[in-house]
Amino acid sequence: MSSISQSSIRLLLIDDQPKVLSVWEKILTSQYNYQDITLAESAKKAIELLQQGHYEAIIADMRMEKDDSGFDILEFVTQQKINAVVIIVTANDSPKDCRRAFRTGAWDYISKNNNDIFNELNQSIKDAMTYLNEWGNIKDEKWVKDNWETLLTDYSNQYIAVLNHSVIAHADNPENLDNELKAKRLPLFLPYITCVQTTSPHHTPILELIQQQESCHLEFKKSYTITENTHQLSEPEFKQQQEKLKLEVMTTIAAFLNSGDGTLILGIEDEQHDIIGIDADLQQISKKKDQDGFQLHIIDIIKDRIGATFTELITFRWEIIEEKTIVAIDVKRAEKPVFFREKITKNKAENKIYIRSDGQTLPVTKPEEIYDFIWQRLYQAMGKPY
Repeated sequence: MSSISQSSIRLLLIDDQPKVLSVWEKILTSQYNYQDITLAESAKKAIELLQQGHYEAIIADMRMEKDDSGFDILEFVTQQKINAVVIIVTANDSPKDCRRAFRTGAWDYISKNNNDIFNELNQSIKDAMTYLNEWGNIKDEKWVKDNWETLLTDYSNQYIAVLNHSVIAHADNPENLDNELKAKRLPLFLPYITCVQTTSPHHTPILELIQQQESCHLEFKKSYTITENTHQLSEPEFKQQQEKLKLEVMTTIAAFLNSGDGTLILGIEDEQHDIIGIDADLQQISKKKDQDGFQLHIIDIIKDRIGATFTELITFRWEIIEEKTIVAIDVKRAEKPVFFREKITKNKAENKIYIRSDGQTLPVTKPEEIYDFIWQRLYQAMGKPY
């Protein structure tokens, strides 16, 4: 099981027969090293415990106070959007109950008549923890997106941690949030953490953006084509440097399309935020050496390297500051994965995925990361867990 210690998994074990609970607890502790087990002798007691604390896995007998008491627990977990797995166990297994269990959201349905029940249960818990550790917070991520306007009102410019569709902690910086989370008895799979920004950079005036630091949603470039010390470069070196600068701009746009709304400002030095302007760039990139020509040039590259359907997600804002031309390129997040066609040689190109992370534009290079990124984005678009 990746990155989760089996002894630290919190189990809620539910059965209306105390002797059965005692035997199961003893076996799961001594033979399978589960060291954090809470017992409940009824569905009512289990629901009370679920309202008070967090559990990674809930193992519920089907028939207790009622013939379908296990489903009462399962339905409560589903309705409350509790981020835990429910495994139904029963001595009276039937296809009808099995179908109902999975349709209601059970992780597994295991017969007590199975001679190998404890090995099967152990493997099911391990598989569930691996899944939750990888994808457990995807529903909370969607909840944040659906409730963004309310979060903006309640947690403006705060870092928040979300678990089971609820904000469980918030702070004014990541360090304080981390300290607050460490003090809580949280599930082993992490809550979804994000920063609630008051406004999108798209709605912030360029002059105000210049005063901010680079982030996952804001990037500065002092030029699109002009490099320093051009007189020291040979013509091939100069062209190579120009292509490198253009590539940095285009991959940043691709990364914003993949990662979230962002703004790229050209004509601003990225460290001291000195105003450089791109007036010289306008003379380099197009036959029509003005703002319209520049926009057409960028859009043409997006059509060629990324895809024409994504151009509607790109807008331009122009401003003259200190008699220098500045452009802000606002990029909306695409609903599906975006590939950037990067030229390797004159006749060869390679499709790459770029994302924003820690204020940088980074390629996704490992095959397994590319696979997971693509499927996660597709499932997010459908509103389903991956």
